[in-house]
Amino acid sequence: MPRQKQKKDQAGRRLPANEQSTSQMKKKKRHKEKATRHWNFLARFKRSKTTGSYEKKPKKAKKPLINWGEFFRYVNQPILITSLILLVIGVVMVLTASSYIVINSGGHNVAQFALKQGLFVMVGMAPVFFLYPIKTSVFRHRQLLRGAVIVLVLLLLIARFLFAPVNGAHGWIIVGPISIQPMEFVKPIIVLLWADYYACYTRDIQRRGFFKTLWAHPMVPMMTLLFFALTMIMPDFGGLLILGSIWVMMSLASGVDPKNTVKIIAAVVALYFVMVAVLSVFDLSHLNNLSYVVRRFTAFVNPFADERGTGLQLANSYYALGRGGIIGVGAGNSIQKMGYLPEAHNDFIMAIVGEEFGLMGILLILALYYFLTLYLFNKALKVRTTYHQLILIGVASYFLIQSLVNLGAVTGMLPITGVTFPFISYGGSSVLTTCVMLGIVLAALRTDYKQRERYQLEALPKTKSV
Repeated sequence: MPRQKQKKDQAGRRLPANEQSTSQMKKKKRHKEKATRHWNFLARFKRSKTTGSYEKKPKKAKKPLINWGEFFRYVNQPILITSLILLVIGVVMVLTASSYIVINSGGHNVAQFALKQGLFVMVGMAPVFFLYPIKTSVFRHRQLLRGAVIVLVLLLLIARFLFAPVNGAHGWIIVGPISIQPMEFVKPIIVLLWADYYACYTRDIQRRGFFKTLWAHPMVPMMTLLFFALTMIMPDFGGLLILGSIWVMMSLASGVDPKNTVKIIAAVVALYFVMVAVLSVFDLSHLNNLSYVVRRFTAFVNPFADERGTGLQLANSYYALGRGGIIGVGAGNSIQKMGYLPEAHNDFIMAIVGEEFGLMGILLILALYYFLTLYLFNKALKVRTTYHQLILIGVASYFLIQSLVNLGAVTGMLPITGVTFPFISYGGSSVLTTCVMLGIVLAALRTDYKQRERYQLEALPKTKSV
């Protein structure tokens, strides 16, 4: 195709493109578009070196949404596999513990609660896969953390003042078939807040003192006190105990002078023994009509004094554990789940485990569970940064304390506080919180592993090219 001549002025000089005629500009544009289409078409073919003819290129494989090779390279497999096993055990136990409740309520699908629990597990895997690839520096974004705190405070206030209490506590937001317990989601936020706080101000605490540093940087302590106050007015003393224990464990691990935290722990232990002594010596049963909290505490000391009232759950939990013995009565053969033990698939699911599978079944679940917990504590000793170390300790403390509080209520060592057993108990909020904790832990370990890998590559001797 002959080259088009540009328009010239009277002196014979070429005019710039912007002064050429519109028709010439359109012709150039059409010619360029045609050439582009021609080369784009040829780009789909390759020329054979032997025959010289053009052959169609094979289509490139579509990039998968998740690169499973890279995923399994950096993911911590012991944590992921152990968690999945516990979640599957939880679905099975919810199936056997809730079957009679469905039949007694006129339902036809005995797996109704188990299917919901399986759905909760599938939905809970979303935050695991979403949080795992994220760099942990995103978790430290101050505006993101403050926004999450504001949302949770609003949800807690809505649950407290706009919704009716459930089992004596205002901890639920119920909208149709959906129920949310906002206090569960406070636990991962507390871990992230104090991990960032101690990572930033540990030196200040060691140099200036613990309380002076808290006074100088009061934002996170004020947020935590606000959560504590909202937890108390629910009332949710189980949640308050877990939040306080997470903070104490992270404080001890942050390098802070342990004298203050040891004093707090000693005071809590002393208060526990004083409470047990007072409730054992004095009869406070006449106060049962005054306070829901008093009823829970009196039932904790002597459940058989009001076996059909406030002591119903704990007394039947004793019956379930005693009937199960060492090896249990077999899967599905529990009697206490047949309306005798309230919340059999929720707070007291470990009592059903003990009845159907005996002490051996409980020990198997605890072996898997505490392997995960101790593994997190062990990994915390090996990570490179203080922030990642505190995240692992905070999550491990959550698993440890929550399980101890739940088992304490089931065995009568602690008052009944409505705390679920992570991975096993029925409940969407509990499963989602557990999965969020797992996602944060896996992200921290992935970031630490990649940092360690990069440092090792930088430490290799550089070879000069010949």
